[in-house]
Amino acid sequence: MSTSKRASVIPYLLAYVALLVLAVVSLAFARAVHRPRWDLVVSLTIAVLQSSIVLWVFMHLAEAGFPIRFGLGVGVSLLLTLLLLTVADVATREVQPMAASPGPSFGFYQR
Repeated sequence: MSTSKRASVIPYLLAYVALLVLAVVSLAFARAVHRPRWDLVVSLTIAVLQSSIVLWVFMHLAEAGFPIRFGLGVGVSLLLTLLLLTVADVATREVQPMAASPGPSFGFYQR
């Protein structure tokens, strides 16, 4: 006798439909709406939603125990820390003006 649980297909179909809807929204936003300040924010928000759906449903994070979730949290917090430090470095870096290039020198080759 097999006592294995049969997984329901409905959560997978709902997740798949949600991923398709988010992909269409992302494509429509990229094609139709051109808001320079909001393009990156909306695109990253949609990407985070899509990755969360994949993690939660398809990678079975919903059934995972505390160690798995804790490891994921540590990884995400490390990634966010590295991104924050990179943005802080670029934002606080001083741009130096270019030095004037010296004129041509003919002393060595002149006869």
